[in-house]
Amino acid sequence: FFTIAVASPPREFLLPFVIAGPLVFIQFLYDASGHSRKLIPEVVGALAAGSISTAIALAGGWSRPAAFALWILVACRHVPTIVYLRVLLSRRRQKQQQAVNASVIIVQLLPLIAVYLLLFFKIAPAVAIVVFAILFVRAVIGLLTQGEPTPKKIGISEIAFGAFAVLMMGAGYRFGW
Repeated sequence: FFTIAVASPPREFLLPFVIAGPLVFIQFLYDASGHSRKLIPEVVGALAAGSISTAIALAGGWSRPAAFALWILVACRHVPTIVYLRVLLSRRRQKQQQAVNASVIIVQLLPLIAVYLLLFFKIAPAVAIVVFAILFVRAVIGLLTQGEPTPKKIGISEIAFGAFAVLMMGAGYRFGW
């Protein structure tokens, strides 16, 4: 099916893959050098993965702004979560400073600003602001809670938060929330 899709016009759905190409290349270089667990390759890999939702939306006939808003929403979910989880998991190895927690909280605020702008331009569902507000509160509580949560507990809770985000935003797009 992919070959048929590529051979058939319009090919606009390939644009996100072209844009994501350099990100994939950077992630590949880190992976090939055995450093795929560093912050940069994790972030660029997550950003590149967001191109898939945009390509699917473009192939489905969505406008460019609406399709690329999906990519922004995916980035807003993944990038702050990567930063948050790295800090949470590092608690097991060392004590964190308040400055680290403050910077992670600031990173968690950026998606709220981005989603607000998407809402201003009417290219994201209104429920997205609720989703990202909940994710923000989750991060603040997680950072301010004392103790060292196990990776298993963190993983299960992040699967639940991820499923919640996808289902709510999907419903927001579908039902105009």
